[in-house]
Amino acid sequence: IDDLLRARRDGQTALLVYSDDAFVVSPLTDDVQTIQAQLNALSPGVMPGQGEKLSRGLTQAVSLLLQAGQSHGDILVVTAGAVDEGAMDAVKTLKTMGYRISIEGVGTLEGAPIPLTGGGFKKSAGGGLEMARLDLKGLWSLAQSGGGIYRTLDDEGHRDIEAILEFLDRKPETTDNAGDPVEVNQWRESGVLLLPVILFLAGLLFR
Repeated sequence: IDDLLRARRDGQTALLVYSDDAFVVSPLTDDVQTIQAQLNALSPGVMPGQGEKLSRGLTQAVSLLLQAGQSHGDILVVTAGAVDEGAMDAVKTLKTMGYRISIEGVGTLEGAPIPLTGGGFKKSAGGGLEMARLDLKGLWSLAQSGGGIYRTLDDEGHRDIEAILEFLDRKPETTDNAGDPVEVNQWRESGVLLLPVILFLAGLLFR
């Protein structure tokens, strides 16, 4: 996230976190340094509950955009997976409203044990270690349904950040709910052609 903020030049950015509920870290702002200053304090241990209810995170994200008067925008989700049931419906709804949802996947397909704040690793009800695995297929499908892109975290080449920023800078295609292009009336300024006549008349009045 810090690398992404450093590379981002234009536009407003907000940051929120979610577990079983969503919480705003920073509302929309042009000052990304304010957001960067709060990143070091973020960890799973500061969350009041456990879980990954992405649908609540998306609801909070679009709420921030609407409060700022943004009728369209981009939402980037950084996650390993564990998408709740309402997430797919949420991204489809937000897409029709004019918001694109992109996903940055963190983790590996092989997975790794989940560390606990007090030490040790999270275990299942049967006593075995719970593994956090990257849900590549699910996250890719979610991004496609949300009109965004999917990229996996690339610590070395930062190709993921380049691709995400390039996508964010690309204007979204405007379509209606049926998927057909929306026709928009655009004013054509032709008044400049009347200036010589107006200047002539003004000259006569001045005389």
